[in-house]
Amino acid sequence: MKLLYFILIIVSVSLITGEGKEIEMKNAEEITASLEEEGEFNVIREKITRWLEEKDLAESERKDLQWEKERIDRIEHDYRFTRNDLLEQLERRVEGFEPDELEKWTEEGKLTSRIINGERRYFYAAVSNMFFRHSEIYKRNIGFERKNPHPDLVHTLIHTPRFKHDFYLKPIRRTLRFDLEITESLSEGDELEVWIPYPRSFPFQTDIQTVSASSDLQFIAPAESPMRTAYFKRTYEEPGDEKFHISFSYTAWARYRDIGKENIQAIDKECPEKRYFLEERQPHIVFHPDITTIVDEITENVYCPYLKARKIYDWMIDNFQYSFAPEYSTQRNISHETFTNRYGDCGQLTLLFMTMLRYAGIPARWQSGWVVYPHRRGLHDWCEMYIPPYGWLPVDITVMIGIQSRNQDQHLKEDTVHKIRDFYFGNMHPHVFVANNDYGRAFIPDKSDFRSDTVDSQRGEVEVNGKNIYYPGFSRSLTEKESSFVDHR
Repeated sequence: MKLLYFILIIVSVSLITGEGKEIEMKNAEEITASLEEEGEFNVIREKITRWLEEKDLAESERKDLQWEKERIDRIEHDYRFTRNDLLEQLERRVEGFEPDELEKWTEEGKLTSRIINGERRYFYAAVSNMFFRHSEIYKRNIGFERKNPHPDLVHTLIHTPRFKHDFYLKPIRRTLRFDLEITESLSEGDELEVWIPYPRSFPFQTDIQTVSASSDLQFIAPAESPMRTAYFKRTYEEPGDEKFHISFSYTAWARYRDIGKENIQAIDKECPEKRYFLEERQPHIVFHPDITTIVDEITENVYCPYLKARKIYDWMIDNFQYSFAPEYSTQRNISHETFTNRYGDCGQLTLLFMTMLRYAGIPARWQSGWVVYPHRRGLHDWCEMYIPPYGWLPVDITVMIGIQSRNQDQHLKEDTVHKIRDFYFGNMHPHVFVANNDYGRAFIPDKSDFRSDTVDSQRGEVEVNGKNIYYPGFSRSLTEKESSFVDHR
């Protein structure tokens, strides 16, 4: 789906200025961007409603205008907290909090907020993000600690006995259940369609089997689909029909390999597959001059692709912080926004890292799904880089950035920190469920309406009578039913 960002819509709009002059505005994207900057969301809605009444709009232009209206609704949902909401959170989560600190931190930009329709609204994760980015306030957090699994995971994997040629090790046989429930009000006769992420076939994710599923499972996308889903369709008749589930089992392998830098070969950039993963892909992988200038600087006089990638990896770890992200579908250019902000979540950081790798001539491709640690589960994104003769190697740029942003590295020995940093450049633990090998690709079968997430596929997607249901309208959960290490000797 093309974003309005790329469509020039010629619309004559008359605006009356304070001096009474009429100004003709011809670029709808410029109008909405300017009004969005000013926080005039209701005005945007009014203008789009008026534009949609025009008879001469092409269908693609009409669709893009509808999307822009949907987009600002999603931004408002992200910035849903009022000043009173923030006061309540800060009193509960910050030790010794004083009310005047809210205004101080807002003015300093430590609490993410924006003016929407004349009122200051706060980002739903404003307090958590302040902890990530400001260590002096993090020290006052109440109950924000999260167990760091990586020291133990990395220690175990690098000390696992293996043959020299082994790349896949420590396999786990795992059974997961994904539940999705539509919480939006439904009526008898409504047509329900649901897409649930499903394990994709990889050399490190094998023996995939469906264990059980709710009725009306229609189709599971092919094993090597870029974004693999299980598709359900049914007519709502009675309570209970709004619930869907699928259970599946698979074997997940850790990936750990010693890279001999002296063995690195040149990349064949004319190979069609490699060329695809070297290209810009608007709107989120764009070789913006801000980004390319930095890549040129940090890789100057470095010719080995593996060492180039490591330079970029280390630069990002040393210069970025972790933060929860606005909904991906609301962002115009994720990689550039992340570069400018110097912070982001796993998907934002990964898209920027991929952009920098591709510009440096190193193929990079997206991967995402869930991490399934023994103590918790969560959405996660990372990528793979292509380094011949070793092939596709995983890189999780977020692990060390996250550890540093949570101040967890202060409690680790320097040697342990180095091992974690080294490990996630080319290696991966087995505690993942991977559904996607690219981003923003069509489902099989595809959706009729907008996606809730136009970039990723982790939480599921829902349509009722051909219309998208956004996240507040359904809930989802992933539970582990069984797991055990596999003896593969």
